[in-house]
This record gives sequence, C-alpha cells and structure tokens, in this order.
Amino acid sequence: MKSSRSSTIRSGEVSNLGVLAARTEEFSQRIALSGRKSASTKLITLVSAFAALDIVLATIPLIPYGPSAGALVKPSEGIFLGPWGGMFAAFVGGIVSSVIWPSTAVLGLATWIPGVIGAFGAGMLLKGKWKPVAVLLFMMLLGFFVHPFGPAVFLYANWDKAIALVLIYPVFRLVKRAMQQRGSVKALMPAVGLVSLVATEMDGATGNLVFLLEAGPIFGLTGEMLPPLFIPYTFLDPAVRILVGVVCALVLTPVLVGAEKANLLKWPLT
Repeated sequence: MKSSRSSTIRSGEVSNLGVLAARTEEFSQRIALSGRKSASTKLITLVSAFAALDIVLATIPLIPYGPSAGALVKPSEGIFLGPWGGMFAAFVGGIVSSVIWPSTAVLGLATWIPGVIGAFGAGMLLKGKWKPVAVLLFMMLLGFFVHPFGPAVFLYANWDKAIALVLIYPVFRLVKRAMQQRGSVKALMPAVGLVSLVATEMDGATGNLVFLLEAGPIFGLTGEMLPPLFIPYTFLDPAVRILVGVVCALVLTPVLVGAEKANLLKWPLT
C-alpha cells in the first residue's frame, strides 16, 4: 500500500516537473522572441533616425561640388548600425535627399552610391573584416587606370585614398585591440576616428570614380577638361576627410560608450 502511494506521489512529481520544464522552455522562447523584436525595433528606429539626419545634413555643403555635412553621418551609420544596417540607412538618406534636394545630387541618380560604400566600409572594419574593405577600395582605385580619362587625374583625385588603402590593415589591428576595451572612451576614440577616416575616403574614392564614369556620357567632358576640375580639390578634399574622422572620434565615441553602458544598445547592430 505504501509502495503504491509512493509510486503515485513520484508519478505526480514527475508530471509536475514535466509541466514546469515545458513552461520554462515556453517562457525562454518568449524572452528570445521578445529580444529579437526589441533588436529589430531598435534597428528600424535607428535606421530611420540616421537617414533623417542624413537628409537634413545633405543641404549643408562642406566644400562646393564636394561632400556635404552628410559625409559626417556615413561612417557613424556603419559603426552604429553595422555594415548592412548602415548601408540601408545611407541608401534611404541618399535617395530621399536627392529627390527632395535635387541641387545636392552632384552625381545625379548615382549620388547615393558613395555614402552606401562608406557606411559599409565603416561597419565591416569595425567588425574586424578588413579584407572586403581593402578589396573594395583597391577596385575603386583600379577603376581609374581602366578608364581612359583616369590616369591623368589619378594623383589629384586619389593620392589620399591610396594612403587610406595602406592604412586599412593597421586600423584593423588597432580596432581589434580597442574593442577589448570598448567601455573606455580613451581607448576607443583613435579606432573610431581612423575607421571613420578610412570609410569617408572610400566614400570619396567611389564618388570620384562615379564622376569619372559620368564625365563623358552625362556631363559631356573630355579628358583634357578633367585635370582643372580635380586639381583644386587635391588637398581640400583630404582636409575634409580628416575633419570627418576627427569629428566622429570626438562626438561619436562618447555616444557609443554611453549607449552601451546604459544598456540602450550593443553596437554594431548588424
């Protein structure tokens, strides 16, 4: 009789444990699903916010017929949102700003492309994936030697981009060390600044190549007409790119560290 009663109790305990395990698993699945929804919501919100900022800053030129203040946002998009989220934010911001402010679309329908490449480069480099960044920038520079107009203006347009190409691997090593101390503004600031510099140089190299491809068929320019257009920007454009790196280092780094310490988000999001 005791044995039967004991058996019944054990059977009930096992049954209760089974129910508890099932409920625990269900609760865990709900938490995981909630976390995914929360991450998706944060990504959508930040993509929208960065795209809106991009649109507003596109109206402020840093230099005539050169990068706008929107160039400050492109590396930030890649660093905060990751390569894919950053690309999407840059794409949306670039397309919308070109439609709303057509006077800012200096490359016509292709104006959005450089920013997308820059955001992608920042995101990939921050994630420690330097090889795609190096290959992409190398291809941009190689394009100048493939195009018949390119060799004559390569030095004026891309001397600083060639230096950025050489910097990619050292920056990757610096980022790898800095990410081990990602809670320190002091440790992270040089990495954020140099990632932003390389990214904005990729943006510039892409813009130069797109302009070169459009020069003849769209703008009706000849090879002889291009050097006078590039020479004034030989040192002016690199100065703007350095400014972008410095501003991102000083402004973006504290925001990144503060957001993570406050448990608002863990960057990059993608």
